[in-house]
Amino acid sequence: MKMDIDAGVFNRLGASFQFLGVFMDRQCAMDMQRLMGEKILKKALELVPVRTGALKSTGRVVKSQDRKGIEVRFGNGRINYALVVEYGRIQFAPFPPKPYIRPAVRWASRNFKRDAKLKLDKAIAASLPKVITSRGMRGGGGGTSYGR
Repeated sequence: MKMDIDAGVFNRLGASFQFLGVFMDRQCAMDMQRLMGEKILKKALELVPVRTGALKSTGRVVKSQDRKGIEVRFGNGRINYALVVEYGRIQFAPFPPKPYIRPAVRWASRNFKRDAKLKLDKAIAASLPKVITSRGMRGGGGGTSYGR
């Protein structure tokens, strides 16, 4: 049995994995952070206690101040009691804690793995070269080579 191997395929595949590493560092990491932030926000909006709806209406996902990450925020200049609701207050009119962010973070971190895996699989599939099935093999093929 004679087998020819095209070494160029391995070079192209190596270059693709190198590109994938760069891609994963930048775009996919940011996409994962945004996906996690949106999951946390969605759950926190379900859990936040509502009296007037003002605190709930200020929930949002934003880029962090250093522009390298994502943050889930509640409150603004007018609605400044998000921490009091989350952690409670002892002084000046005691208020028991009604956590909504911490349980949302715990829930999202437990349920994030499946969504992250799907997102990573899509990113890897989009970054790798197309798969070409070998022709002329008995039994309907089965050999696969990677290359463009």
